[in-house]
Amino acid sequence: MIERRLPARTRPLIVGILLIFLGACAHAPDDDPPTPPDRVAVHDPAEPVNRAVFGFNRVLDTVLLKPLATAYGWLPEPVNDGVHNVVSNLGEPGVFINDLLQGNGRRSANTLGRFLTNSTVGVLGIFDVASHWSMPYHDADMGQTLGVWGIGAGPIIEIPLLGSSNSRDATGRVIGLFLDPFGQTDSETVDSIKAGKRVAGVVDGRYQALPLTDRLERSPDYYQAMRDYIAQRRAELVFEAGSARWPRKPPTTISRRSDRSAPPARLPPGRRADPPAPGFSRTARCASSRTPLPPGTATRRRRPSPDPVPARRRCYPP
Repeated sequence: MIERRLPARTRPLIVGILLIFLGACAHAPDDDPPTPPDRVAVHDPAEPVNRAVFGFNRVLDTVLLKPLATAYGWLPEPVNDGVHNVVSNLGEPGVFINDLLQGNGRRSANTLGRFLTNSTVGVLGIFDVASHWSMPYHDADMGQTLGVWGIGAGPIIEIPLLGSSNSRDATGRVIGLFLDPFGQTDSETVDSIKAGKRVAGVVDGRYQALPLTDRLERSPDYYQAMRDYIAQRRAELVFEAGSARWPRKPPTTISRRSDRSAPPARLPPGRRADPPAPGFSRTARCASSRTPLPPGTATRRRRPSPDPVPARRRCYPP
């Protein structure tokens, strides 16, 4: 079978046209950081068709993918960790490109550091040394980048063999094929690495999702539970990438002095103030005040208490 490919010279041109088109669709970032998503509204106009495709995907998963993932889980844990680390490391160049397109300078530097560290010290990505060196892993794809640019999620689309998605993420998958660094060469070695990455990524990803799918399968409507979970998770990833562009502000604190000096709240009309406590006179003055007390007013001294209130502001009852 002969595989037709785009000429190497035309690929950068196509990628440039797509970036210009998507940049025109994006809007400028807001002055305030994005707000976290509370409950994502799912738009599923083609639900009957999506349910039919979901049924096909579920049969394929039950017959093929889930048994492979279960057998993969029987391997020793170091083998599973090594495969997972290699797949994640091969995906770091794509994450780096999306970090740059999202305008996340810190995340792009973190991704570049992870790739260089794990590819060298981590023996071609088998060991995740970067995570132990304060460079945590994060995921980023073109669908997330489009969301950061301000493009809406769109309607739900159930894609055969790929699962639930939306129109924005489905478009991001197509654009990601052109932005894939491993897809810009005609080397057979690179093609073998890319094919191995896809197969290992599918099996490892299905193995990582086993606890989630086992929990969602117990819900009354498996399709709805899976659809809502993926939509909520994708919205959280877009918010995470957008909020990473904003520096964290320190929490606002109120000093004790400003709290004590605040004016008392006004009483509503028709309500009188509570009577003073027994033994307390409103004509008493602060102990450190030099204003003379009215004649006949007796005062009694008390030992200074260990509280932090200054003595000039501590008043005693007569």
